[in-house]
Amino acid sequence: MISVEDIQAALISKIKANATIMALLSDSSEVREINWKGQNFTYPNIRVKINSAPFYRACYQNLDASIFVFSEQASSTEANDIAGTITNEYHNKSFSQSGVAFSHIIAEVIPAISVTMRSWRSEVQLKSVIYRLSP
Repeated sequence: MISVEDIQAALISKIKANATIMALLSDSSEVREINWKGQNFTYPNIRVKINSAPFYRACYQNLDASIFVFSEQASSTEANDIAGTITNEYHNKSFSQSGVAFSHIIAEVIPAISVTMRSWRSEVQLKSVIYRLSP
């Protein structure tokens, strides 16, 4: 079984390696796990959450993950645009990262909602079959 931490780290590394997505952020360190509790951060930023990764057959797991985009613009456009770019980069594509293979990927955008008076959050729901690559 692939641990939640390994799956999350692989997704974060894959996003950070994507020049198209990273060009939309002002700070390349702003792709982190959802539970990051630091106090110094910038907008826009991306946070990755693993919702579940149960076994599917003998050596595969089903992945249900959320990639959140946070923005502090007056409009939700920035959050939705970044989420749309993430969806375009990963929907119906396969990849491997950090020893984890992701296939049969479905990526869907949930439009931005207001989180606070000054921030928006959009979400990309990512579903995939995953398995560990042989060393």
